[in-house]
Amino acid sequence: MISKKEARVLIKEKLINLQKRESLDQDLIYNLSQILKLKKKIATFSPLPDEPNLEKLILLLPESEFYFPRIHTSSNRELIFEKGENFEIGQYNIFEPRSEFSLSPYELDAIIVPGLCFSKNGCRLGRGKGYYDKTLANIHQEKLIGVTYSSVFPFAFKEETHDIKMGSIITESKAFFMLDV
Repeated sequence: MISKKEARVLIKEKLINLQKRESLDQDLIYNLSQILKLKKKIATFSPLPDEPNLEKLILLLPESEFYFPRIHTSSNRELIFEKGENFEIGQYNIFEPRSEFSLSPYELDAIIVPGLCFSKNGCRLGRGKGYYDKTLANIHQEKLIGVTYSSVFPFAFKEETHDIKMGSIITESKAFFMLDV
């Protein structure tokens, strides 16, 4: 089994070279919308270049409210979720919301979590800063929905005790319900 550092290098290379990304994202969005259609308060994210672009999900779920993560403070490594109204470039070159209205993760019905990859157990491999792991450590697993591509799921890496586990993983080809395993 490879280290998280080695896994990050391999996965980033695979994701950069991924073909037909727009089509894959479209199928992933459809699969995700089927899972989320009854959810009202949903957290999603502004994608980095190697992450799924879920922008069109908002159009498929007009009755839902969407919230986006913003780094609360860099010292405690936590995220807050603000309504997606106005955005500006944040600390890591990621678009972050600037809104007067925010929710804690406990108040959200579903939290879509980006990851470089996920293990067969649903553990997330992020970018190594720990923001999602710390913020979502005590959130019910069934609220956590990982999104990735089938070409990198599942991916074996050395899991650590602080790695958060998803309740489900959604790819462009299938939904995996980790709580059923």
